[in-house]
Amino acid sequence: MKLNGWYRIGIVLSVLWCFFIIYSTIYEYNNPTRYGYFVSLPYDPLDIFDKINSTKTFNYGNIFLSVIIPVVSGWFLVLTIIWTIKWIIRGFKSN
Repeated sequence: MKLNGWYRIGIVLSVLWCFFIIYSTIYEYNNPTRYGYFVSLPYDPLDIFDKINSTKTFNYGNIFLSVIIPVVSGWFLVLTIIWTIKWIIRGFKSN
């Protein structure tokens, strides 16, 4: 199957989105003052005594969902819109 330019743009954007999520995760992990959606602290950030000898952990579920859901829903939405427009055009051409 030969891909046209629009599919190639979609693939490039999907890969760029994955790289963006990976970069954001690494940035959160390496920044000592930042934690959040992709990286969590195994302790309460307000408790000073728990900070000794503890490291950040990855939220693998959030990372996976942040990569998969936008890519799949974006492809589904765009392909559905294209199919709908072609269906409407076929309806006008058949008359």
